[in-house]
Amino acid sequence: MIYGILPTLPLADLRTKQPELIASLQQSPTVLTHRGRGAGVLVHPRQWNYMVECYEKAKQAGLLDINETEITELELEMA
Repeated sequence: MIYGILPTLPLADLRTKQPELIASLQQSPTVLTHRGRGAGVLVHPRQWNYMVECYEKAKQAGLLDINETEITELELEMA
């Protein structure tokens, strides 16, 4: 499934909107925000496991040509 703009939820609303959030994770990930900026992404555990499995298979098949140093550099650029 490909996602465009993901639903967002301020961290401050996490406690009061927990039931709705848990239900919505069946449909799509949700971006958690803090002071208007992305703070994290929540995904359903089944989807997370699938993504990790796909990543590992692609890595083993040599389909990814990005190394840990490049990942760290990308993270620094995004911060």
